[in-house]
Amino acid sequence: MDYPGTHFKGPVASEQGFLVGSETVVDADGTWVGEYDTAGMWKAMLESATGVGKLLESSTNGTVTMLDADGSTDRDVTVIVRVTEEFKDVASDNQPTFKIGEADTVEKFLKSAALTGAKVGDSFVIKGVNTKNKALIVTATKATGASTGAINVLMFAAPVPAAV
Repeated sequence: MDYPGTHFKGPVASEQGFLVGSETVVDADGTWVGEYDTAGMWKAMLESATGVGKLLESSTNGTVTMLDADGSTDRDVTVIVRVTEEFKDVASDNQPTFKIGEADTVEKFLKSAALTGAKVGDSFVIKGVNTKNKALIVTATKATGASTGAINVLMFAAPVPAAV
């Protein structure tokens, strides 16, 4: 199910196919760094942030702008990626790649290698800071031949609180 350009505030987690509870937290390389209680994150992010969800299929190619740049401030970002189709090379064909980042730093939040061989239902929670004046993007290289791989991306951004 595709949600192109859908911005939302409200209880949409289950509609997007994401689980609320405990998710695995990974760094940009896909290395496990712990568990993250998404229940508190959902409540805070859905009540106060801008969000977007998109399905990116194996045929997706190029740059997909998830959230436009914010010229006023840096933003705290939470990205949740759920694999919806197994990432698999078939014969000499190549599975798609997806990098999540911002303009000029396309792998800031997730490097393409993190999804290599990912299985349906695998999920990743990534947190970071989006630089002022830079859009949040996914850079995709489509699969070749019969190779497969698709993800559902849910992204939230909120202004970084001012220092006290």
